[in-house]
Amino acid sequence: MSSKSLLQTIENLIPTPQILNTVYFQATNIGITDIDVASAYRGFSDISTFEASYDLKILTREQVYAFDLPKGCIFMGGVRETLNIMHRANIKPDILDYPEELKQYLGREVYKKTIADTYTHKGLWFVKPYHTKQFPATLIKNGMATPDALTFESHNLETPIWMSSYIPENKRQAEYRCYVLNNKILDVRRYLGSYLIESEMFKTPHIKVLKDIVKNYKSAPVAYAFDVTEHGQLIEVNDAWSLGNYGMDDVLYAEMIEARWKQLWANGK
Repeated sequence: MSSKSLLQTIENLIPTPQILNTVYFQATNIGITDIDVASAYRGFSDISTFEASYDLKILTREQVYAFDLPKGCIFMGGVRETLNIMHRANIKPDILDYPEELKQYLGREVYKKTIADTYTHKGLWFVKPYHTKQFPATLIKNGMATPDALTFESHNLETPIWMSSYIPENKRQAEYRCYVLNNKILDVRRYLGSYLIESEMFKTPHIKVLKDIVKNYKSAPVAYAFDVTEHGQLIEVNDAWSLGNYGMDDVLYAEMIEARWKQLWANGK
């Protein structure tokens, strides 16, 4: 048998991989530079096997804004670009941030207001856009924006926002992100504060709070994350389609993204 025939025989014995799904990744002209997009790319690559694999495709930012995501496929990129993709696909994910079921875990006042309301509030307030990443979050003190809030002040006064009373640093020495898929905590990662606080976070009472948050979040999407202080005080909830990875395993991260996109296509939100 010739070497060419032998090679052909071997190729015929190798099954053609089943394509599980097509995943599109936002990149620059020099490749994927965003660490979260890179993590997702590695995760989907690692899930792939000889029998089944993902078709991984790259889009530049310019291509994204002229791109209609095929139904059932997955996109991973910047928040604004992802929202644009969703808008074109008529997908409208719910605003999570501070779910009604979880108010008991906030430990502070949180209101839905407008930018105009910030000028009459006394004290120190944390302000973030109601609509995801519309402008950077900032602090407001006695009705005056901090110097880094120029983008915030350039918006219309009727722009909806979230206002929450500021958590003092002595009550927030570390912050953790809890990753949840199918009502199960997959991982907990510290993203702010000293490693010396680690033992405080994982004391039994605080771990119970994390489990209670998952249990009581009845309207939760299939995949999401929530941020807490070292004492289990809830900071906010984040949807899996726009989720930063603070060190979780790449494969688990990809599984969360895929599960959420399946739900988005099925429910439109």
